[in-house]
Amino acid sequence: MYSKLLQQILSGFGLLTGASYPFQTLALFWRSPSLLPYIIIPLLLNIGLGIFLYWQLFSWEQNTIEIILINSRDQWQIIYNQLPTWLQGIEILIQVLFWVVKLFLQLATLILTGFILAQIGVLLGAPWYGRLSEKLEFLRLGKCYLKEVGLLREIQRAIAFELKKLVIIIGLGFPCFLFNFFPGIGPLIATIGGITITTTLTCLDFLDQPLERRRLSFRAKLGMIIKSLPSSGGFGLTCLGLVSIPLVNLVTIPLCIAAGTLFFSDRLYPRYFAELESQSPTLKPEQF
Repeated sequence: MYSKLLQQILSGFGLLTGASYPFQTLALFWRSPSLLPYIIIPLLLNIGLGIFLYWQLFSWEQNTIEIILINSRDQWQIIYNQLPTWLQGIEILIQVLFWVVKLFLQLATLILTGFILAQIGVLLGAPWYGRLSEKLEFLRLGKCYLKEVGLLREIQRAIAFELKKLVIIIGLGFPCFLFNFFPGIGPLIATIGGITITTTLTCLDFLDQPLERRRLSFRAKLGMIIKSLPSSGGFGLTCLGLVSIPLVNLVTIPLCIAAGTLFFSDRLYPRYFAELESQSPTLKPEQF
């Protein structure tokens, strides 16, 4: 009992274990070069897409951040002029605060760019990533589950998945973005809220391959992420960090797709799917 508790503490109650999966996958790619052909074409697509996105979004960032900071400075100046004389020495503190806010906004831009790159990159590389995920599941579990549906139904599910993510982005992301226009702590709240939303959606994207093969509903997929916290949080944050680093993120998307399959095989499959699928006639080994 005590050894199990100690193991939980050392792993951050699963947070650090979840965060380790992209790095475990890197080691797996190194040991299994036969997996590399599944990432070559998506990698080329990501490079072209990444160059375009960084060019566009960094141009947008320079103008938008300056507008937000200028508006905030104007509002703070009005407040500052109304302060008693003995409080007007906090001007230096306000300048430091603006520097911190600018840093947070730039960080948010990096995360936003990486998030968009991941969203589009996952869609463009879906055929290759799907095959990569199937192969990894087979290697990890000795079998690969695939619940058959028609092509039309598969397209409908893919569109519905993207639309439901869009609802989350608009319904939660837009109110978070509006906090940027409140002086002081507003941009900090917006950044924390934005990271939470993008981490959740990133986790959904990179865990989707094995979950979609089982045709889970969007709500069930989200439920799997919530049930596996904090390990899923560590996994999502690490993947979000990797896809937010310029240039590095051009190669980390397939890495995170593979890591999601390993995370599913190790942490979700034994608890939620193993018993059910052991009796399922639709369980079939893939021929590799």
